[in-house]
Amino acid sequence: EATAARAIFPCFDEPEYKAKLQWTLRAPKNLIALSNGKSEGEPILEGDDKVWRFESTRSVSSYLAAITMGDYESTPETVVRDTPIRVWAPRGRAQHGEFAHGITERFIPWFEDYFDVPYPYGKYDQVGVPGFDAGAMENVGLVLFRQSLLLMDPDAASWNQEKLIAKVVAHELAHMWFGNWVTMKWWED
Repeated sequence: EATAARAIFPCFDEPEYKAKLQWTLRAPKNLIALSNGKSEGEPILEGDDKVWRFESTRSVSSYLAAITMGDYESTPETVVRDTPIRVWAPRGRAQHGEFAHGITERFIPWFEDYFDVPYPYGKYDQVGVPGFDAGAMENVGLVLFRQSLLLMDPDAASWNQEKLIAKVVAHELAHMWFGNWVTMKWWED
């Protein structure tokens, strides 16, 4: 992660240097585009593409930047203490995000009370992406997960799978306060 952001935009990819992230993304019209910030509204159709514009984040470390585009659908958006939340999955699997969505609704108030600080970003999207080696990554407002650590078939899941998903969701959400809002000065700090 120490140099990953530099692969898509010029930056000082070090925790101590921060910038506001504001994305404009062009994607084929059949795909959904997501980023760290809240969508500024419906995408604009331009030929065979849609142009998505997103609000700026607060100042964050560049390694917390994230974008994704895919054939996604989401759980219905809910608002928990002013924070809109959704779980995104490949089309046809949104219902497999309902467990993660439900526990996120419970975790946000718990963390806000524990840290005595409201959730510090404009939205909280969680996305189950294919081929994600890292397990999960706490990108500001757009957390990416290996699908098996976010999505589950409630009719076929074991208690252990539920506990694992709850643990990973809680871990990534906690990073919104420590690791994201409050960061280390250097990688080994």
